[in-house]
Amino acid sequence: MSVCLTTTWYPRGEFARFKRFLPLLEGKYAGIVISLIPSEDHEAMGQLASGEFLSNSRLTIYVNDEQRRGRYLALKKALEVPADFIHYTDMDRLLHWVETRPAEWMQMVEEIEKFDCVIFGRTQAAFLTHPQALITTEKISNQVVSYVLKKEMDVSAGSKSFSHSAAQYLIDHCQPDNSIGTDAEWLILLKQAGFSLEYLQVDGLDWESADQYQMQAAHGEIQSQAAHIYDSDPNHWSRRIEIAHEIIHTALEISQKKFPVMNTNTTETIEFDFNAVFNVDDYLYFYSEDLTDERTMMEVDALVRLLELDKPKKILDLACGFGRHTNRLAALGHHMTGVDITAGFLELAKQDAIQRGVNVHYQLGDMRNISFESEFDCVLLLFTAFGYFSDEENLQVLINACKALLPG
Repeated sequence: MSVCLTTTWYPRGEFARFKRFLPLLEGKYAGIVISLIPSEDHEAMGQLASGEFLSNSRLTIYVNDEQRRGRYLALKKALEVPADFIHYTDMDRLLHWVETRPAEWMQMVEEIEKFDCVIFGRTQAAFLTHPQALITTEKISNQVVSYVLKKEMDVSAGSKSFSHSAAQYLIDHCQPDNSIGTDAEWLILLKQAGFSLEYLQVDGLDWESADQYQMQAAHGEIQSQAAHIYDSDPNHWSRRIEIAHEIIHTALEISQKKFPVMNTNTTETIEFDFNAVFNVDDYLYFYSEDLTDERTMMEVDALVRLLELDKPKKILDLACGFGRHTNRLAALGHHMTGVDITAGFLELAKQDAIQRGVNVHYQLGDMRNISFESEFDCVLLLFTAFGYFSDEENLQVLINACKALLPG
């Protein structure tokens, strides 16, 4: 298996260090893609556009004039490299990591090949090297994203990896122009789709911005002094609040949407198999001891009491199954309509209705698609019949039930 590196880079004096560590990067990755964001670092911009780098077959460099699309384009371009996995890292963070903790970096690249997605987070020691403006705001955005993912993570360390299929899924479903929001969006999308997410903490993703225009990576007191200077500028605090807000907004927005669930072995969409789960013979076999006449009559008596069915009413029974409530309510004089998606259940319901001498209108159908309008006094949806669809489809079932009811 092989790993491709893809990065976004807004050069701020890192070029000399990039050139120094490029052979090490080429030895570890099957290919390197750089989404280059134009900056005032004229040396880097000029050198990277020179023949020396453009002729390097292992290196793909392209200028990205739209900073908000930087990460999206980096990932999309990386899919063109023949590799099984993609390691995304902000270039300034990567250079700091490779220079200060090369053994840890190389070990983590090996871990990439074991998972659909790896989120590289910072250890507590690494996190505390950052300015308070970052620490304070990223704690909040990390907490929100962790809540959505149901696992505590540091998602803003600027380094993640993806299997080829996971990366393709992101390109197919993510927002192209929300580079900052990818810290939340990419992970939530993959979580919803059923891809495996692994979280690993590293020391090498400590604060890298103190390295700018330096010949070597900063650490210790130099980092601390630079962090103090960073915090003294209110504009930095304002900007970090904006970034945290964008990540949080993206997390909340994406978590409320539903995307196709993937079979990560075949990259095919998984759909709920009603025929397998509600096979008539198997269902009746496994539930027969629970669905006794005594239990059913207790449930019908409760429905009569709770819904005040003291006189004949028009009732729609969605997912009526084999009619165990429907036919008994019909026997009490109610005008019953039963809808179910399984033909085998409806045949049993019709046979039971004949034996009981009741007239019930049974209809084969999907409760997501029914079209009754203001016809019924009550709509029933009982037992284990609700919640198998996406949130949007479940809502549609409830909307359909509402439309089927008479006003009031």
